[in-house]
Order: sequence, then C-alpha cells, then structure tokens
Amino acid sequence: MTITQNAASHIAAHGQHFREHGGTRLQYALHGHLPYDHTASLQPLHEAYRATQATVDGFEQWFLPLLALKTKTATRPDQLPALLKHYMRAHLTRPGAADEAVLEAVRHSVSVGDPEWVTNKQALANVIAARVRSAVTPPGLRWW
Repeated sequence: MTITQNAASHIAAHGQHFREHGGTRLQYALHGHLPYDHTASLQPLHEAYRATQATVDGFEQWFLPLLALKTKTATRPDQLPALLKHYMRAHLTRPGAADEAVLEAVRHSVSVGDPEWVTNKQALANVIAARVRSAVTPPGLRWW
C-alpha cells in the first residue's frame, strides 16, 4: 500500500491511522521501504532503554512510518539502532506538557508537507508529549 504526500500530511495532521488498516500494514510510503522484518534485532536496545511495549509500538507503528515520509530512500536495517536512539532520546526528554508554540510549528510543517520536524528532537519530544496527553483525552478533542 502506498500513500501520497498530500494524503499523508492530512492524515498526520488529523490523527487518522494509515499505518495499518484491515490487516494491511504500510511498508512503502512516498519514498522508502520500512524494514519491519528487522525490528526484532532491536530487542537488546529495547532492554537497555527499558522501553515499554507502548514505547516500542510508538517507534514501530508511528515514528517509522512518519520517517518514511521524510526519507528519499529506503530505510536500511542498519539504520534502525540510530533511529531508535533518536526516538528514545526524544521520548525520554519529552516535556510534561507540550509546548504549544512547538506544536503549532509542527502543525504548520505538516500542513505544507514538510516532514523535517520528525528528525528534530525538540519537535519530536513535544509531539510525543501531545500524543501521551491525547491518550487520556476524549476522542473528540484529539488532534494528533
């Protein structure tokens, strides 16, 4: 299954899930292939970071698909440890309350189809904080 950049931006902006639907899992986005077959090799790193299952799922089901929208080539399996490290650093440094100015900048980036925020640790940390907050927010009030 593939997705266009415009559709991906709108899906990301409105929190609709495109990574998995009806038993189909997104493996190709606009530019690259996601190496899901190699994520099991990250188990020692998950243990080192003391990652919960929710954190692992966030990396595999949310972060990797967003990264595939940014990269112009396939994501190689040997890149996974560095990508997990980036994600975990953002996750561990996420603020208690997301900075609305940073979130607004991310929303603007999403609306114009600019996925660079995914590799910005501060932006990613704030979005992760907003996602954590939205997990306890009633569905009608969620934005991410």
